[in-house]
Amino acid sequence: MAVPITELKCGESGTLAGLDGDSAMVQRLLAMGFHPGQRVERRERAPFAGPVKVDGVSAVVGLREQDAAVLDVERHER
Repeated sequence: MAVPITELKCGESGTLAGLDGDSAMVQRLLAMGFHPGQRVERRERAPFAGPVKVDGVSAVVGLREQDAAVLDVERHER
């Protein structure tokens, strides 16, 4: 079952199952390199409602929490 990446604990990873948001945000995330089927990892969350760091294909990206929530992920079993 896919969940928003914001529900993963720091250090958890999964496979990007889809992008569930408005078309402008989905296009922005696709342009950043987030594509269904790739492995992603939630790295950390900055304090005071700061960005959520997500490790994608080639970089660690800081996203606002509401933007990161667009990334639906199938959790990897430990």
